[in-house]
Amino acid sequence: MFFALTYGFGFATIAATLTHVTCFYGREIYERYRASYKEKEDIHTRLMRRYKDIPSMWFYILLGVTLAISLVLCIALNKQVQMPWWGLIFASAIAFIFTLPISIITATTNQTPGLNIITEYVMGIIYPGRPIANVCFKTYGYMSMAQAVSFLSDFKLGHYMKIPPRSMFIVQFVGTIIAGTINIAVAWWQLNSIEHICQDDLLPADSPWTCPGDRVFFDASVIWGLVGPKRIFGSLGNYSAMNWFFLMGGIGPILVWFLHKAFPKQSWIPLINLPILLGATGSSGGKGTITFFQQL
Repeated sequence: MFFALTYGFGFATIAATLTHVTCFYGREIYERYRASYKEKEDIHTRLMRRYKDIPSMWFYILLGVTLAISLVLCIALNKQVQMPWWGLIFASAIAFIFTLPISIITATTNQTPGLNIITEYVMGIIYPGRPIANVCFKTYGYMSMAQAVSFLSDFKLGHYMKIPPRSMFIVQFVGTIIAGTINIAVAWWQLNSIEHICQDDLLPADSPWTCPGDRVFFDASVIWGLVGPKRIFGSLGNYSAMNWFFLMGGIGPILVWFLHKAFPKQSWIPLINLPILLGATGSSGGKGTITFFQQL
């Protein structure tokens, strides 16, 4: 039950993120977007003008190349990846939609809500019985957003530290290629050279190759991909009531916003950040559940 509630709070966090940003930052986002080309530059922007800006075409080319390679993998290695081409497009769209609101939450609170639960849930409903496809969809949807937020955070730091934008871009690009290549190579070597890796019952008692992090991904693929959310949180499951957390999370920030409008002199009301409160509650519940079962 604790674990089910953890997922419920995860549902509420995602819904609350959208409505919180819309209510409290929607008008500001719109006005800043309209004034982005006419607003007076601050001191940091004026100092950064001495450097050459990053051409927009660099981002478009990088996006096009990565999407093309991913599409080729989904089509050519469909038996291994299991995810259809439309799943990649859908995951990219989810990452695109959520990047702005989650970036705002991160910038104002230094806490980043995750998309892991919602991506697993959505793919499990529309494409059940395929655990590898569910994990791939989660990776493209969740990690793309997380890396985008990290990318923006790095550029914000570079902006204040007066680091040339093109240098920042090149360093991040090269670093990503090197890190990704090394990670894949090491994982491939371990899987093919270490006997009984990740199999606790076959490994020596002092073996470090128990793969606790990988087991989390494996469990998620079984829960959301193989079994599917319909048999857990849907009409065939015992925890369909958890779906009400979506509604509760979505309505919560709206109520806080109305309270703020009704009592504008109460400066503490807009400080109620439900995405953070709900997310922290779910995170604490998840850690407590894991600790409880480890003790058992």
